Amino acid sequence: MNRSLGHLLFSFALILLSPFSSSAATLSPDVQAVLQSAPVGQEVPVIITLSSKADLSAIKEKEKVKRREKIVKALEDEAGLTQGPLKALLQGRGAKRVIPLWITNSVAATISPAVISELMSFPGIENIELDGVVPSPVVTPAAASTPEWNIAKINAPALWAAGITGAGVVVANMDTGVDINHPDVQPVWKGGADSWFNPYSDPLNSSYCGAPGSCTLCELDAAAPCDDSGHGTGTMGVMVGGSAGGTTIGVAPGAQWIAVKIFPSPPARSAQDSIILQGFQWLIGLPAGSAPDVINNSWGGNAGVCDKTFLYAIEALKAAGADVVFAAGNAGPGGGTSESPANNAGSFAVGATYSDDTIASFSSRGPSACDGSVFPHVVAPGVGIRTASTNGGYALGQGTSFSAPHVAGAAALLLSAFPSLTPAEIETALESTAVPLGTPVPNNDYGYGRIDVAAAYKNIFLSVKGDNPQIAAFPPSQIFSNTEVGLVSASSVFTIVNQGTADLLIGPSPGGVSVTGADPGDFLLTSDTCSGATVPSLGSCNVGVVFSPSAASLRSAELTVFSNDPASPRLFISLGGRGVLPGTIARMQSGTKVATYGVIQTAYGNCADGDVIAMEAATFYESPVFSSPLTVDLEGGYDPSFFAQEGVTTISGTLTVSGGTVTIGNVILQ
Repeated sequence: MNRSLGHLLFSFALILLSPFSSSAATLSPDVQAVLQSAPVGQEVPVIITLSSKADLSAIKEKEKVKRREKIVKALEDEAGLTQGPLKALLQGRGAKRVIPLWITNSVAATISPAVISELMSFPGIENIELDGVVPSPVVTPAAASTPEWNIAKINAPALWAAGITGAGVVVANMDTGVDINHPDVQPVWKGGADSWFNPYSDPLNSSYCGAPGSCTLCELDAAAPCDDSGHGTGTMGVMVGGSAGGTTIGVAPGAQWIAVKIFPSPPARSAQDSIILQGFQWLIGLPAGSAPDVINNSWGGNAGVCDKTFLYAIEALKAAGADVVFAAGNAGPGGGTSESPANNAGSFAVGATYSDDTIASFSSRGPSACDGSVFPHVVAPGVGIRTASTNGGYALGQGTSFSAPHVAGAAALLLSAFPSLTPAEIETALESTAVPLGTPVPNNDYGYGRIDVAAAYKNIFLSVKGDNPQIAAFPPSQIFSNTEVGLVSASSVFTIVNQGTADLLIGPSPGGVSVTGADPGDFLLTSDTCSGATVPSLGSCNVGVVFSPSAASLRSAELTVFSNDPASPRLFISLGGRGVLPGTIARMQSGTKVATYGVIQTAYGNCADGDVIAMEAATFYESPVFSSPLTVDLEGGYDPSFFAQEGVTTISGTLTVSGGTVTIGNVILQ
């Protein structure tokens, strides 16, 4: 994965002959080479960086959202104060594609050699470098392996069993895009205008599309994620993929995702530095609630070289609270093959291992070309990784591209449990609890070793909450389906988990688990493996409950669990349901398509919050055995396109339940 200068030809042998070598601003060697070899009149894409930088170390705010806001304001203010004269000069000289990059206080522009010469003595400029390119990663097929071994290898299922799946966390990738139609990633896309950024949809960037000046539909799509390469879909699948294909493919399936398309469509195999910087800038500038907590970067290049083009942007993102994870690179097995930006300060570099924990032959090795430190930081599975591919399918991939999202997903799991963690705290926990591999530890093959996210979680729990149990229940509450008086609902099973590090001791029967509250006699225990149990760290037990209403009204109670959790010695699980009179209600089950009342009679179940009741046909015909008119009670609101008429009742549109249940009254069940 070597970064190259693409279509620009140059000769490094002529660098020292450049007339600009002693000028005030620093002119990078690659620009000097282009100026020596470029045809007369050829304009050159460059990034002009100003010497003035916002002092992010002066921002002491601890609260994450406010800190991010202050950092963004500081970066924007510094650029606003210092970039004006430079942008005015560029516009006055007819520069093409002027892109302000406040995240690094730089400006990308396509300009003539004469303007570059003029800028060398322009005040406040630190350096001028080529707007180079980063090669687009590809999905490398691997031999078949047992699906999901990689997820189990890093111990993610242990946290899932304790109810920690990444909920409440936003992850991002900077890649080829994401196939929004893939069933394993579509449900957890965050959605909205702040969830997808496609720089190629900006006309200023159209010359960098895969086919310059003739962008694909994907490259032009500024509204919905897309991916006509597959690499980004694969990395997102490893981070947050679900189980539509029969097994869970993602480390943090409960997290939400956003994405940036930094790589153009095929046949292009590279992205401009300025495109990537626009992506970083968009991510850091997102509003609260949309900004990513973790950013995966499965790309890089320049093996054995320290390229700091993205250093300041990475440092700004980390200062704003985003953990920035990078693939270490696939330039191994030789030593000193670290790639940039993975070897930049602030990046968290991830190497690749086989299923037996041995280092993959291709995984880049240290020491870091930037500072001589150990490289990579950690390793994760990177060969035979089953993940999502375009067109709704699956692929087996290999490379550090697929190792890095394991670590990004692990960070999402940890943040789901401990939202206030800083990037440094996440990385330290993953390093200090990694399974040690190689000697000494750390070393330039494996870093600190292969990550174990459950061990990292316990390490953080101990430091934050001490050696204590922590009780939780899933689901945390339950509204039962409407049930006729005298009948019994289907059973609901509650999983009681221990999210702490010490054993959770649940009180003995009777009384360890009991039903209390307003109507305790209407909710009955059907099973109980919890009373008197000792639940180990990240272990669980189960309690079954049914609803048997004694009256035709709303009924409520609480499932109460007594334990030795010092913070919650009594855990309360809210229970509710409505008792109804016999023969007066039909309940439509989620997803049921209804054409006649006969079908309604068989659609006897529960309609949960957010369910949509689709209709096979636009019209219901009311049977004479039912009273007229048909009435509909909605608890929680309804779609205004739904309506009812007297007589032969017509119901058209789609009934969408935003909360509560749907009741159709006066329907006699035969």
